[in-house]
Amino acid sequence: MTAWLIQTLVATMLLMAIVLMARGPIGRSFGPRIAYALWLLPALRMALPPLPGWTTLFGPIDTIDPAVSLVGLADAVAAVPAEPAAIMAATAPPPLAAPLPPAATAADPVALLLALWLGVAALYFGWQMVRYRLFLRAALRGAVRLTTECGVEVLVSPNVTGPVAVGILRRRIFLPADFLARYTPEERRLALLHEAAHHDRLDIAANLAALAVRALHWWNPLAQRAYTAFRADQELACDATVLAGAAADQRIVYGRALLKSASSRTPPLVCALDPKNALRQRIGMIARPIGRVRLMFGAALALVMIGAGMMMTASGLALPPVPAAPRIPARTVGTPLPPRPIAEPRLVSAVRPTPPAAAAIAAPPAPPAPPAAPAAPALTLVPAVPAPPAPPAPAAPQVADVPRVEPCPEERRAGEEAAAEARRAAWEARREAEQARREAEREARVAQREALAEARAAQARVPAVVRASLASVRRGMADACARQGVSLSSDADWGALATCGPRLRETLRASLSGIRASLARNRTLSDEKRADALSGIDDALTELDDALPGQ
Repeated sequence: MTAWLIQTLVATMLLMAIVLMARGPIGRSFGPRIAYALWLLPALRMALPPLPGWTTLFGPIDTIDPAVSLVGLADAVAAVPAEPAAIMAATAPPPLAAPLPPAATAADPVALLLALWLGVAALYFGWQMVRYRLFLRAALRGAVRLTTECGVEVLVSPNVTGPVAVGILRRRIFLPADFLARYTPEERRLALLHEAAHHDRLDIAANLAALAVRALHWWNPLAQRAYTAFRADQELACDATVLAGAAADQRIVYGRALLKSASSRTPPLVCALDPKNALRQRIGMIARPIGRVRLMFGAALALVMIGAGMMMTASGLALPPVPAAPRIPARTVGTPLPPRPIAEPRLVSAVRPTPPAAAAIAAPPAPPAPPAAPAAPALTLVPAVPAPPAPPAPAAPQVADVPRVEPCPEERRAGEEAAAEARRAAWEARREAEQARREAEREARVAQREALAEARAAQARVPAVVRASLASVRRGMADACARQGVSLSSDADWGALATCGPRLRETLRASLSGIRASLARNRTLSDEKRADALSGIDDALTELDDALPGQ
């Protein structure tokens, strides 16, 4: 058990380091959902039991004493004496050592270290569960239930700063008290989709398993770094799930919702919309959608990596060792035993005992038969007969007759299959990359021919879009003032509208800045089209600054 624990801890540390190095390139090439799936590798290895007869990565399992060779085994079989007393003496088990009294048994240091390790892990895990219960109790204080959809209860709580998803058996989504005023209708829809995706993907149960692994590795700084990267990959994968097949305008709206959802520190089991980490990576992922074909190749590569990692780091369970044959002085095979001397005539029984067969040499002596009825056998005086010639020595066993210990053919075959699958996946990836390059060149040529017309159309549309966006924001600010009990005329200026909600000006400017940053990073537009769009947004920001003078 102790050997399995040590091998499991070392293997999970190695797999965490591999995933930390591979998550970045794989996430950029195949999407964040594939990078998030790689964290199954250390989690599954932590729960993998020892496999009987499996050759481990850290050393082979000794199943047969290497001192017992084929030649030594043949000599031992040929040199066994024929007398029953000698056979019993040779095959008798060694005497068992007397057990030590309980007072003489010293404390096992390995058991003490194991108890200390598990005790600290239990304290860490229990403290995190207490934090989660305190957070849940505070969130439920003063919460109002809005609705229940697909078994998920949606509540509005004054004690949360952003949308969060909690619960494994009883699933809940908590929304802040200003959820309706802070977010637009489309932003509210995407925020609810994000939290519902956490429940659909069982991310909270995955957080519980990751917390258990983190507790068992409480002494390992690499585990803390891996846990932080795991949570970041989880949020990126959830963003990719919500935005799968979404249009460019929906991605921009989703980015604005992320910027508005900055939440405070939450317990490990809670999934928040914006936990203030990996924000730059999340915004970059929103602007870089991943195609279906690349996602499928990434899933195949992740399966190969998980299978290969499990086979390479699996722990083995040693089989019971084969007892070695007694060490008896060997003699040359085929040499007959010396003849016995002729004895003087003596009284012998009429029933002569049968010499033991060669096949019964290794068998244990039979139990004594019960005493027969008293019948005196007839005794006759017969001359002594010379002892029969010794039976020929048994031939040395052939190599095929002795069990052969193969060096784990299943592991070698599995490794070859994994290597072949990896080469096949790499070839498919290169072919897909070449096809994608050709398709990109073709689309670039088509886009180049239509660039002038699209630029002119975009130049005409951008001011209209900006004016519509400003009108929508103006209506929202007027509605916010009305909800606060302030009635304004329809022609009220921006300063009067901003007085009702001090955060509306910053929200409006942050939204326009987010739109500008997303357009600047969008590589699907031509340079002229992007420049025209950015110019329109800059004009809108200038108009906003003129209309909203600094207070």
